[in-house]
Amino acid sequence: MDRTNAVGPIWGEHLALDYVNTTEPFVDAHGNRFRSIRDAFWRGRLGMGDHSREIAEAIMETIHAALVARAFHRRLGKSEATDIYGGNVPFGRFVFQWLYSMGFIADKGSGDPAHGDVSEEGMAVIRMLEATRPVNLALQPLGRTSVAALNDAIDGPEIGEDRRVRVEEVSAGWPSRFVRRTIADKPTIVLVCHPEERSMRVARTVWTVAFENEAIRNDLFDWLCDHVDRWDEWARAAYRGGGAALTRHLLTIISSDMAAGNMRSRAAVGSVSSNLLTHGE
Repeated sequence: MDRTNAVGPIWGEHLALDYVNTTEPFVDAHGNRFRSIRDAFWRGRLGMGDHSREIAEAIMETIHAALVARAFHRRLGKSEATDIYGGNVPFGRFVFQWLYSMGFIADKGSGDPAHGDVSEEGMAVIRMLEATRPVNLALQPLGRTSVAALNDAIDGPEIGEDRRVRVEEVSAGWPSRFVRRTIADKPTIVLVCHPEERSMRVARTVWTVAFENEAIRNDLFDWLCDHVDRWDEWARAAYRGGGAALTRHLLTIISSDMAAGNMRSRAAVGSVSSNLLTHGE
């Protein structure tokens, strides 16, 4: 699968529109009718029951997050389970195995889905879920650009400061983004978002952390760039629960990464953790 191709099929292109039945206008090849493309995916492709919309959307959110994480070549570990699956590693493994059984993960011929990548259909599902998400759930970074464009910024040839600048350039138009700034002569990272329930989409700073020097700030920004697909969800958490809630959440994830030996520099990130405890708001 060529993940650098920003253009590709979207799940649901096989459906036909028949407005004779205005309540269920989407029709599949077997004549089954659905209220929307997401409803066709939920009931038709996944074989789920006609549950409440809240239940269906919550589960599709998990499917979306899991597939996007795998598209970024992140493997399920304790930190990933903490961020996406509420810390429940067995549940995360179940979700991944289920996605594999549905054909959304391909094992690339190894026979081991743990080393698999998102399949062509899985990428089509990502595109559909991005394009059809309800406004109150819109994952703005992935809705404004493609997974491929983000992979370009995150996994491209740039390293160090060039990579940081590239991510900043790509994310400049996002309603939720982490930004490096200097405030009161202190190197700082701020999280800016546009609350969707407000009629005027004025940018609001929902989280700030200051550092003793730029090197430590860049250590954390590098880590944030590795998790760029989670920025909107983290902005939502900070807006709803306050900056302190996001600080606790990030510390939990960073600690899990350190324990698993997944950080670029455990010593450096240890300093970052201390800074979060001291300065995170």
